Amino acid sequence: MLNRKKIACLIALFVGCYGTANAQSVVHAVGGTITGSPSAGAITLNLDDGTSGSFNFLATPDAKLTFPEDVRAETAPPDKPVANGSHVILYYIWNSDGKAAVAVQSLGSGPFEKVTGTILKFDKHAHDLTLRTADGKTENILVASKTVVDTVDGVEEGAQYRAEKGDHVRLLAESKNGNVEALFIRPEGDD
Repeated sequence: MLNRKKIACLIALFVGCYGTANAQSVVHAVGGTITGSPSAGAITLNLDDGTSGSFNFLATPDAKLTFPEDVRAETAPPDKPVANGSHVILYYIWNSDGKAAVAVQSLGSGPFEKVTGTILKFDKHAHDLTLRTADGKTENILVASKTVVDTVDGVEEGAQYRAEKGDHVRLLAESKNGNVEALFIRPEGDD
């Protein structure tokens, strides 16, 4: 007969195994320019931070992902042809093989503005982000509902963005109707 301690251990083991089997992979994102056609199950980018990266395609595309539906709706599978030189947001997860591409969002060829800076303030009601750039300038940037934001908890829409004064960010923006609008925001220094 099993005592209470053994029963508790078995329950904990079952819950742990069940939780692991049903865990969802958190989707993150990087921005960059396509450097060639996706081939041999991988996609290569010149990343916005000046480095390059190669991402294998996710082996099980039907994997459970933490990926907001409104963001996901703007994407295509990573193996879908995207013109060489196009700027994209590449969505990926970490798995046993490293970073695995799960989707890509083509932004076209620009022109885009790459901005790195420290957040001075963020007015979430006006969707206005104020940054101090590395050269000491102050720049106001609109964070739209369609802006993609990568956070430690995964990607989210701009409407969900919660910026903190002092955060260091890297973003990709474009001019629209006389305003600079963020397309993609990512914490500076993240992989």
